[in-house]
Amino acid sequence: MESSDADFIRVLEDVIDLLIDKQIIQFTEFPDIAQTKLLNRRRYRESLRSNSDTTRLLEDGDDIF
Repeated sequence: MESSDADFIRVLEDVIDLLIDKQIIQFTEFPDIAQTKLLNRRRYRESLRSNSDTTRLLEDGDDIF
């Protein structure tokens, strides 16, 4: 059941992003606590995505020279 809930939460996040992208709703229409949770989830997903990116040869801040 937990796995199903996690999958469903991801679907809801995608639906919210789609509605915002299509300008059907505005992000600022959500209560502050919901905005915070959505932003935290988005940042978390982005960090997971960047950590699993094996195509990057240099880490952020690394210099070639």
